[in-house]
Amino acid sequence: MKFLIVDDSRAMQVIVKRGLEQLGYSDNEYKTANNGKDALMIVKEWQPDLILCDWHMPEMSGIQLLKLLKKLNLPCNIGFVTSESSESRLKEAKDLGARFIVNKPFTDEALHKAVLPILQGSIEGEDALEQSSSSEGDKGVTLPSAAAFDKAINALTSSKVTLTEQPAQTLDYEHLPFVTGLYAISGTSSIRSICILDLEASCFLGSALQGLPVEDALDSIVQKAIPKKLLENCGMIMKVISVLFFDQKSGQDLKLENYHLIAKPFAKLDSLSKKSGNQRMDFELDVEAYGKGRMTVIAVNQ
Repeated sequence: MKFLIVDDSRAMQVIVKRGLEQLGYSDNEYKTANNGKDALMIVKEWQPDLILCDWHMPEMSGIQLLKLLKKLNLPCNIGFVTSESSESRLKEAKDLGARFIVNKPFTDEALHKAVLPILQGSIEGEDALEQSSSSEGDKGVTLPSAAAFDKAINALTSSKVTLTEQPAQTLDYEHLPFVTGLYAISGTSSIRSICILDLEASCFLGSALQGLPVEDALDSIVQKAIPKKLLENCGMIMKVISVLFFDQKSGQDLKLENYHLIAKPFAKLDSLSKKSGNQRMDFELDVEAYGKGRMTVIAVNQ
């Protein structure tokens, strides 16, 4: 992933870069700029994935850069790391599309909480779900049985996982972020089903896959941040259980299209969470020696 750090303080550039490096992603690339004008030139040539930008800088401020990027239709994620405190100005930035605001001085934890959803595909996950739609006359997806989920998950984890079916209920956003698997018919990108692991289920299952320390899982839950390794482990579990899903209309099994971290509520997720009956399954997951979490499986196009 390519990061562009824009700040007129060289010391702050170093601090932001150091904070990003501590996320544990080894294949990141970094460039820096001292103001918005220099940053714009880099954006045009280098196309960074994420810009972390100060607000007050000579020649071109951060908000001027954001407006110009929007005017020139240069798509990229931009967030502010700034001492700007005016609520009206910060609202303007968010209305223009700023992904986050991190206030100076900041902790690494605050920076990570802002950046991780972008690194881990939260935005792409929201877009994929928002674009999914129902079809009239659709026969729908056959969801796996509880026993099938139990067998598949326990074949992977180092600790016993007990799945207990629960009544359907709306998603509890107190347990964000979620890890969400998106399942589609092979050869298409049409999302047919989703699997949602809440924060606790993600951390405990992800840890149990490799027998990682329970203390680390609990620390991730306290920080409300799912590390890269646990996210990848959850993705591995979701890939394995993809063979359990069957689409009646096409007569094909589903594949894991992708998995994402979902960091905040949004309309499509709210709509899907209201499904009931044979369109969804809810489980409490009790991961031995770790703790309990929740998994929800929902048929999307039904």
